[in-house]
Amino acid sequence: SYFAMREVGLGRSAPNSAAMAEEAEVGPRFLLNGEEVFQYGVLDQGWWPDGLYTPPSEEALASDILKAKDFGFNLIRKHAKVEPDRFYHLCDKLGMLVWQDMPSASGMKYMWSPDGAHDYMEGEKAPPLASSFVRELQGVVRGLRNHPSIVAWIPFNEGWGQFDSAAIFEWLARADPDRMHWVSGGNDFGLGHALDRHVYPGPASVRPESGRASVLGEFGGNGFAISGHTWQGGNYESFTQWGYPQVESLVALEDLYASQVRDLRALASQEGLAAAIFTQLTDVECEVNGLVTYDRKHTKIENLSAMNAVLYT
Repeated sequence: SYFAMREVGLGRSAPNSAAMAEEAEVGPRFLLNGEEVFQYGVLDQGWWPDGLYTPPSEEALASDILKAKDFGFNLIRKHAKVEPDRFYHLCDKLGMLVWQDMPSASGMKYMWSPDGAHDYMEGEKAPPLASSFVRELQGVVRGLRNHPSIVAWIPFNEGWGQFDSAAIFEWLARADPDRMHWVSGGNDFGLGHALDRHVYPGPASVRPESGRASVLGEFGGNGFAISGHTWQGGNYESFTQWGYPQVESLVALEDLYASQVRDLRALASQEGLAAAIFTQLTDVECEVNGLVTYDRKHTKIENLSAMNAVLYT
């Protein structure tokens, strides 16, 4: 057993430098133990080439978390998957923040647009499916709430299966008032702790608000396949290797990422962006937009830590 304390919330801390004092005072930022922290995370779907959703070992889980940390990320967005407790224990132990997605529901019309055209719109869910989703969400929150690494719950992503948002947010606020929650890139209802948009390839600004953080919940997705280290199961016409922007060389991949980080730094310092999530940690089957190959044998950009360091200064 172990004990940990931390406090998360929204606000502004006192500037500790002239440079910080000159930054735009636009919208609240994320606070960790009372201090502003730009949360820069990496999307992690938790897929493995041999076991799909099942990692080969605890060491493999730890290796992925440590890779993200070594790359200069302070956050993992666990996307559309709930891991075994061991993953969150390792994040607690190794020092990695987590935004936890709820796997999306199904059985309803899909309505979503990245520019917010479907804000304040949601589907209707048949009662048996609705009760099943709510029951499983409650189980996830109650089962994982003791892990201090988890700082936010994401009940809906990009409008997938989104329904009864107001009631679900009300329950989350009652059930776990010490954590934050919002929809990621989804149909915003003005609820929760953040306005979150997805922009590919990005980055791009997110409209600042006085009471919620501005979050770029997904961007990047830069695609490049390393020969001999791609998924071998995609012998289907529809399974083509892809990324959001596809580049032709590792040099081009590094240059693109470097320019994105520079733009992200400007968005954080000048336009009040509080957090961002880069897509993604590893390649996943036909998705070759990972920072690491699907087999975890090659990192595509070697100086990530130095690039990302500018986001925290």
